[in-house]
Formats: sequence, structure tokens, C-alpha cells
Amino acid sequence: MDSFKTDRPPAAARVTAEDPATVPQDQRIWASPMSVDGDMLTFRDILAILWRNVPLLILLPVLAAALATYSLKGATPIYTATLSVAGISQDGGARGGLGALVQSLGISTDGGSSLSRLNEYRYLITSVTIAKKLDEEYGMVREVFAGEWDKATGRWREPRYRGLTGLLIDFRRALGLPVWSPPDVRRLSEYLQDTVKFGSGSIPEIFAITYDNKDPEKAVEMLRRIHATAEEIMRIQLEKEYQSQVDYLNQKLRQVHIRDHRNVLIELLAKQEQQMMLLRESVPIGVRVVDGPVTSVMPTSPRPILTLGLAIVVGLAIALMLAVVREAIWPRRRQPAAD
Repeated sequence: MDSFKTDRPPAAARVTAEDPATVPQDQRIWASPMSVDGDMLTFRDILAILWRNVPLLILLPVLAAALATYSLKGATPIYTATLSVAGISQDGGARGGLGALVQSLGISTDGGSSLSRLNEYRYLITSVTIAKKLDEEYGMVREVFAGEWDKATGRWREPRYRGLTGLLIDFRRALGLPVWSPPDVRRLSEYLQDTVKFGSGSIPEIFAITYDNKDPEKAVEMLRRIHATAEEIMRIQLEKEYQSQVDYLNQKLRQVHIRDHRNVLIELLAKQEQQMMLLRESVPIGVRVVDGPVTSVMPTSPRPILTLGLAIVVGLAIALMLAVVREAIWPRRRQPAAD
């Protein structure tokens, strides 16, 4: 039995010490009310601990809620604009048994599937290409980064950083890392990638494009400009593709003399010219607007109820941790056992 000896103090030393200060340091944890004779806490023990720390459990959540309320007063309301779009199925390809002939000629007549058009549109709305076009037509770089433009000198200037952001910028500068660069179309593209979101809507095959801004009218206008510019870019690209195919078909017609083959080429040529005519009529190109852009009626950020609830939960969690630490490190005085 001697082999089962342990350094754990006897129960009398654990429960009869009147002053925790008189208990040796290596035995003091056993005198803590966090354990009862070394056993696990009971539900009554936990209630007793909570009752002894009621002021702490009330104070910290209230303080956290007060800080959250103060931060909400200075927060800028943000509105979300939404544009709902869907892909357009393309009706193309050669009909009948002459499809192999069309493929052998290297001719594409469908103008791309709806999925490929949609993916192209999705990539384009935040690309450097559209950023350059937006800046050319609307002066978007100076509009988005207005805070970094110095009207007096007519030049871009680095903004002043404050608080934690300023400390992080100084740290990056001390490491020799790049901190700031004058706004250009590349920065505008990065801004669009951060703020313009493309995601699935509540209905399959319908996608939602969202953009946040403190001004709801500017949010709607931004999405309208992005969509119109993306459509214009895609229209120009498709028109070039169709024109190239028309030129190719005309060249083939001068070389082919078999009647059936010529009929197929003439049919394809007529279809390509029809596609070009539709492009000039400003019909949707692979992507059509289902709804919007519209803005939210109420601000989507900040969310007062969510912020206050989260602050109270965090404050309560911190209070519970402090209560546990307090009970473990500073045990209560225990009354000597009655004779």
C-alpha cells in the first residue's frame, strides 16, 4: 500500500485551515472552494460561487453594453444596394446533320453558353478592365478616393492614420513594407473586389450583386454603373467576335462551291448578322436584370440588437472567467470545524 502514497495533503489540512495564508503554497489549491475535499464541484458549490461573484457578473455585462451603446452612437449607418441577375440561355449551333461540317470549319455560332457568359460577367464587374472604363466615363477613382485628393495642390496625398490603424501603419513602415500608393485603376479594382459581392440569391439560378455605402443613392448608382459598363464591355467584345466570324464566313463562301455546303454557310452568315443586329439594339448579353438595383430601407450596419447582445454575452463570459480565477487564487476564509 505504501506504493500508492501521494503528496496530496490530508483532508484535515484541506478543510480546517482558518487562514489560507497559513497553508503551504503547494497545498493552497486544496484549500480553495473550487473543490470540496478534492472532489468535483457540485451544483450547490457552483451556485455558491456565482452568488459570491454577483456584483462582478452584473457589472461587466452592464459595462460592455454601455461601451457598445457608446460605439453605436458614433457609427455611420451603412445601406446595401442589391442587383439581381440571371444568365440567358443561348440558342445556337448548326441544326441537322451538318453540325460536323460547321465544327470542321472552326465556326462558333452560339456566342457562348449562359454559364460562360455569367462567369465572364462575374469576373468583369471587379476587374481592372471595368475599373479603367469606370474611371474614363465617371471619374470613379477620384470619386471613390476623394479623401486622398488634395484640391489645393491638385495631387494625391497620403491620408493621416489615427489610433490602432496608425500604429499598424508605423509598424509596417518600420519594417520597410509598402504603406500607401496613389489611387489608380488597380486600387479601384481592389476596392470593387472588397465591396462588390456576387452571390447566390434565394432562388436557384438567380444571383445577387450587393454593394454597401453610407449613401443609399450612391450605392444604387454604383451598381447601375457597374452593370451598364460590364454590358458595354461584353457587347464590344462580342461584336468583334461576330464581325470576325462574318468575315470568315464570307471568305469561305468565295471558296466553297458545293451547293449544300454553301447553303449551310449562308444560314450561318445570316445568323451571325442577326446576332450583330441584336447587339446594336442593346438587348441583354448573356445576363439579364431580374430586379433592381434597389437599396435597403433600413441600414444594414450597424445592427444595434446584435451588437448589444454580443457585448452582453462577451461581458458575461469575461465575468465568469474572472470569477473562476478569483475563487481559485483567493480562497475564502473557512471557519474552524466545530468541536
